[in-house]
Amino acid sequence: MESDFKGMRWLKCDLQVQTPEDGRHWLDDGLKLLDPRRPKNNGQVDESDMQEKARIFLRRCHELQLDLVGLTDHNFSTRTDPRDWFAVHLVEQNKAVAREFDRAPLVIMPGFEVDIGYHVLCLFNPAKKQKHFEECNRVLTKLGLAEGERFDQAGPKQLRHHGQKVSLKKLIEIVQNENDGIVIAAHADQNNGLFSDAANREDYSNPELYGVELTQNPPAQKYQDILSGRNAAWHREHSHPAWVMSSDAKSIQAEDGKPKANSLGYRYTWIKMSVPSVESLRQAFLDQDSRISRPLDIATDKPPGASVKQSIIQSILIKNAVFLADQDVYFSPNMNCVIGGRGSGKSTLLEYLRVMLGKDKGKDLDEGTRERIERVKGTLTSPEAKTSLEVRWVSADGVKDTIVLESGRPMVQGLDLEDPATYFDNLKVSFYSQQQLNRLTDSRTDGRGIRQAERLLELVDGFAEEELEELGNKEATLKRQISAAFSVKRSISEQQSILRRLRQERQELERQWKAQSDIQVPARRHQALKEEERYLSRVKGEEGAQFSDVADLADEIAESHVTFAVDEAPHGQWLKEIDQKVKEEKSKLAAQIRKSVEQFEQQISGFFDNDQSWGGIKAEIEQADDQFNRACEEKGLSPDDVGHLQEINHARTRKDGEIEAVEHEIDRLKATLDDPDVLISSLHGIWRQQFAKRNEAVAKANDLAVLDGCEQRFVEVSAAYQQDSKAFTKHWSDFGPNDGRTRLGRAWADLGDKLYKAFTEDGVDCASPWQYLKERLDVETKAAGVEFEDLSRDLYTHVFENEEKWERLQVSRVDDAVDMKLYRPDGTVAGSIAEGSLSDGQRNTAALALLLAQDGGPLVIDQPEDELDSNFVFRELIPMLRKVKCKRQLIMATHNANLPVNGDAELVYAFEAKNSRGEVLAEGGLDQGEVTKAVLDIMEGTEEAFRRRREKYHF
Repeated sequence: MESDFKGMRWLKCDLQVQTPEDGRHWLDDGLKLLDPRRPKNNGQVDESDMQEKARIFLRRCHELQLDLVGLTDHNFSTRTDPRDWFAVHLVEQNKAVAREFDRAPLVIMPGFEVDIGYHVLCLFNPAKKQKHFEECNRVLTKLGLAEGERFDQAGPKQLRHHGQKVSLKKLIEIVQNENDGIVIAAHADQNNGLFSDAANREDYSNPELYGVELTQNPPAQKYQDILSGRNAAWHREHSHPAWVMSSDAKSIQAEDGKPKANSLGYRYTWIKMSVPSVESLRQAFLDQDSRISRPLDIATDKPPGASVKQSIIQSILIKNAVFLADQDVYFSPNMNCVIGGRGSGKSTLLEYLRVMLGKDKGKDLDEGTRERIERVKGTLTSPEAKTSLEVRWVSADGVKDTIVLESGRPMVQGLDLEDPATYFDNLKVSFYSQQQLNRLTDSRTDGRGIRQAERLLELVDGFAEEELEELGNKEATLKRQISAAFSVKRSISEQQSILRRLRQERQELERQWKAQSDIQVPARRHQALKEEERYLSRVKGEEGAQFSDVADLADEIAESHVTFAVDEAPHGQWLKEIDQKVKEEKSKLAAQIRKSVEQFEQQISGFFDNDQSWGGIKAEIEQADDQFNRACEEKGLSPDDVGHLQEINHARTRKDGEIEAVEHEIDRLKATLDDPDVLISSLHGIWRQQFAKRNEAVAKANDLAVLDGCEQRFVEVSAAYQQDSKAFTKHWSDFGPNDGRTRLGRAWADLGDKLYKAFTEDGVDCASPWQYLKERLDVETKAAGVEFEDLSRDLYTHVFENEEKWERLQVSRVDDAVDMKLYRPDGTVAGSIAEGSLSDGQRNTAALALLLAQDGGPLVIDQPEDELDSNFVFRELIPMLRKVKCKRQLIMATHNANLPVNGDAELVYAFEAKNSRGEVLAEGGLDQGEVTKAVLDIMEGTEEAFRRRREKYHF
């Protein structure tokens, strides 16, 4: 990406680097320069020494990962021949040394350090040839220090022009205004620096002094006060200059692995630029909060943003589309602004991203957005050539995917997705059109006269997305458990009802049996013998199969072995050997189990076969029926009577079996039963935790909405527990009577209003409106509480006659209600969602505040400034964008120059409509001339139009 991205990036810069050119100050004896004109033994001029030392110097720059250095030798050089300048040799060796390190060539800015009563650095545009240093040298001559007259025995001379000390104003005029350079007050916090003398206050007030150099981070309090404007003595009408850190290098040596004091890389500054230049520095100094970062400790320092783990859209490649011309857009991981006149293609680019990242579907899309997406999809089919789209996505963990268009659908290149929908659903990227922003806070009035924005809750939840998702999973699990518990409880109740019926039937059979008093003694004996027979049948079981389930388990153990079969596993051979051993042991275990079962069966059979009493007992049990029949005949009972008694007896036996089976099922169900009331209590705890997390999210949103430099927030979010009236009405309606014509049905909505009011006003300790209702159900009076007046008994009856609907209602969560207030700059309330007193623009203001304040993946918005007044855009939206862009990627299409310019976009991508196609006009940072011109032409109506407006405003 580094070579393809044309926007702004962080460069590691050392803006005050002395070189061996200044022999008086340079400390490394081994790197001090010989006279390059000194003849060698063969009479040739010795330049190899200069070249080799230039390479050593450059290598050290690359070892330190420096991207840019400013060469600021005192009074430029003691030498008059450009071929003798060390800086020229640095430029000549630059590319070759960079190739050694596989890095871009070092950016070398020529310049010098001069004394105007305090030390000042002067830098000029990067040098690539000798002539650039010659131009720099001429500027110093113009300032009054001619070649050969810049040093005396004491060292570098003070800068004087016609015998007079050169003022900062004169220096700026010649360096900055006439020769495209930039002036920086060197080591301003030292004895020879700008802040060392109160007489320099007038110089400090010069609005064209854009930067000062300090030697400590954080600076001493004295200098913090000056640079922040808290020190009234050091006053400036305009913004205070930026401050940077530089090494003031006099060596390239290191000590304990770190640069020594005042050696190369000892101090440096991260500066954000696209194409390094004096203009890039000037813009960075004018916008130091966005473009300048100074390390606190070089031992632990990393590039700004390196510790931020965020997913990004790296680029999109477009080929053969119907409307957009072929182009490859590389995005900044920070803020990107896509600009262009109407119909130039900027919105199309954003919609291509939406389609390719699978965000072109979903219930949150309004009809207008859906129609626009379908129109854009239509531009992806060309009868002349096959359209190709390619989006490069990088996850927060650094996983890179290339998403391509295949058969009109996005797919991941080189990856066979098990479930494409899940992959694209999990991409953390959000798209919003202006219509979608409107819908986020679009409020409706319910039957109770309460205005609520249906989708505001999801905006707030975005601040605690992971925690709420985890709680949501726990909630879903509990609901399944509660549903299962209620189902088991109903099954137990049904089985208990069956058990009561069976016991009653058994009781009747027993009474019929006992009615035959003449046969009671043999009948009781016969019954006891049959009970013995049933017991022995259970003990002995079927011959050879008493423990068939255990034997079957043995077979399952042996057959269930899964062989390790990963061909390229690092320890494959070892695992296969272990696998064979485990398989053998399983076979042994199965054989042992089967053998043990057989031994057990033999042992049990032996208990009977070897017992002398068993033969007689067995015969008596087997003859029980015959003996009972003979007893009946002796009592004079007819065959029909005997048959009837036998039927009663058999019926009793069957009924006993049925009772035993039902009792066993009840015991089994009870063993699996979780107490629904305990589970519901746990569910209520989850609901409370969700609201607590939501309140934390609300607090976070409110904290982040303070963006205007004071404690006055412009948005205030609030949440109310389970008070979304629309959600309540839906759940209550579902629980209502099927026939709305009944007395209860006609009053159902009114009863809901009473319950909602009672819960929101008095139910602070209740976990839900349904718990509030449940606590008022009185079993003794069969009523539902005085709140429901004469319908209290009807409501009670309805609850208990609709058991399953009541169960579902108890686990139904009413959504929390979220409201937002918007404040004016003076701190007064502009209105709120609930009051319905906000305009579309004001509601969009609130939505944007919440969207931007969240952490998350890329946020893509089409014209976020629509319907927002310009004062808000500058006063609140811009600070918000600047604060957020370092934490998440922003990609916006816009018509408002405030966004790319004052928001300091890292990449501006400008479209123009040309030959009925959208083509790229310019791309890069605002420090590039073609980008600045594109912004002026497209967003300001050309430079001339901007100039005329400035004149009329009397700027």
